[in-house]
Amino acid sequence: MRAVLLLMLVLLGNVAPCATAQESILTDQNQDGTVNVLSFGDSITYGVGDGEEPGAQIEIAPQTNGLGGYTARIESLYGISVLNRGVPGEEIAKGGVARFPSTVRSSSADVVVVLEGVNDSIFRLEQGEYGRLLQKLINVAIASGKTPVLATLPAPCCNHGGREPFTESYSNEIRQLAVVNDLRVVDLERVWKSTCQNKEECELYNLPEGLHPNTLGYDVIGQAVLAVLLGIDVFAPDGAAQLEGALGLPAGSVIIKPEVVL
Repeated sequence: MRAVLLLMLVLLGNVAPCATAQESILTDQNQDGTVNVLSFGDSITYGVGDGEEPGAQIEIAPQTNGLGGYTARIESLYGISVLNRGVPGEEIAKGGVARFPSTVRSSSADVVVVLEGVNDSIFRLEQGEYGRLLQKLINVAIASGKTPVLATLPAPCCNHGGREPFTESYSNEIRQLAVVNDLRVVDLERVWKSTCQNKEECELYNLPEGLHPNTLGYDVIGQAVLAVLLGIDVFAPDGAAQLEGALGLPAGSVIIKPEVVL
């Protein structure tokens, strides 16, 4: 009953899932003696575009070796193993659903972070179909004894701004599935809206490419994911301070901004 009520509120735009304080899920859930995270997705998970600083003019984000991106931030900030299983160019409809079961079942991960769907927006995969496929991934993760965490899609801009209506619809469905399945969601779309200084040409992206984050953008994604894994509401007025305290970082290290309530 609670899940149904929350879903109705999300659909009405009155609540964001996972907005309250929660316990950390970075625990040894499978009792193998270690805490491991698996990151699953496309080029943004892989880390394409990392290494470029804000202000550089980037028409095509440079390929990387898969050792950077937000997964590397989590490892360095929290000292746990994060297995990067991002595949550049992959769609959830073509490759993602087929690859997910073997990837998850062969890993020792306690938590699986899923960030995929930007490439599906190229081919205008319908929202309902996107949600149906994502639910399959959720089912596999749970059946495999892993805790799935979903991530919404930061809105593309500039050279890729035409994809935004589709990424926005996918993000809405991601939030709905998080409520229905009682999962945590890393709301990167919301992070981009609260944090980007220039909403039209967000400095967290390689610009004018507008699809892959730069070094600053991957810093932000890493912080956002860690906040959710640790159960911290990073959008709260003191959310950044809480995350800095949890990670032992100096004040001002967390880039994500709280939302302004008008």
